[in-house]
Amino acid sequence: MIYIPITAVLIFAVFIYCQFAIKYNITDKPDSRRSHNTSTIRGAGIIFPLSAMIWFYLNGIADIYFFLGLIFISLISFLDDLVNLKPINRMITHICAAFLLALQFDLFSLHPLILLLIIILIVGWFNASNFMDGINGITPLYSFLCLSFLYMIGYNENIYDIDFIRIVMLSLLIFSFLNFRKQAIAFAGDVGSISLSYIIAFLMLSLMISTGELSYILFLSVYGIDSAITIIQRLLKREDIFKPHRTHLYQYLANEKKWSHLLISAIYSLIQLFINLSVIFIIIPSEHSISLSILVLSVLISIYLIIKNKVSKFS
Repeated sequence: MIYIPITAVLIFAVFIYCQFAIKYNITDKPDSRRSHNTSTIRGAGIIFPLSAMIWFYLNGIADIYFFLGLIFISLISFLDDLVNLKPINRMITHICAAFLLALQFDLFSLHPLILLLIIILIVGWFNASNFMDGINGITPLYSFLCLSFLYMIGYNENIYDIDFIRIVMLSLLIFSFLNFRKQAIAFAGDVGSISLSYIIAFLMLSLMISTGELSYILFLSVYGIDSAITIIQRLLKREDIFKPHRTHLYQYLANEKKWSHLLISAIYSLIQLFINLSVIFIIIPSEHSISLSILVLSVLISIYLIIKNKVSKFS
């Protein structure tokens, strides 16, 4: 029964925020670099860290570094939604938050190069989630899928508190009402995409450290591949990777090919669903899980490059 008042609080909070955003013009306006054509409320994803704060209030603060990192990265990301911080300030925030996650899992006992690689991957995941939050429906659908699998595994293995995931998933369902539609009422904004990626990073690290299975990283492969390859391609063209652009595959499909945002979001999520099922039923049970994971990544990257080359060439 506790979820009834929590739902009421979250709905009321996002309603008040939307009124606040309208009053103070906290919106994304359409331009040549965006994939929407009407002014839309930005930052409604504040409901995600709020749901986590409710969980902490009800259950106490056990994971102190995770708690501090979530507050820190959410506040700075919300400030970014309001005033557009410089890229260097955002990057410093992401690195600090990643270090707090490293403290949470006592990763400083690892070799410095391994620790550096983990920090880079965490910061990369933050930015991948932010980059991919560009069309209606993709953030709530893809994130809900990811959290669903983390929930199922956590439920069976007792790795983390699944009630925490339930509350965050509840906030995603509420946000979906505003975003998963042909004409979105609100976008998650940096506060939404970054805080949600921070929560997922915490759960993913918990899962991989507890099980010793690195192959679970494939749960994030669709976002990771689109973001990483796009960044590499822009670097090769000597473009400023911190400036807005429309060169992700999903952006080509939405803007040049005029595919439905919801259709693209569904396709991305269905591909990730297939990968996740393969991880659980084929890769993890295998004695060669790492080799299979590398093979899967190689195949996915090859397919992605072929499709993107064709779509961008004729767009």
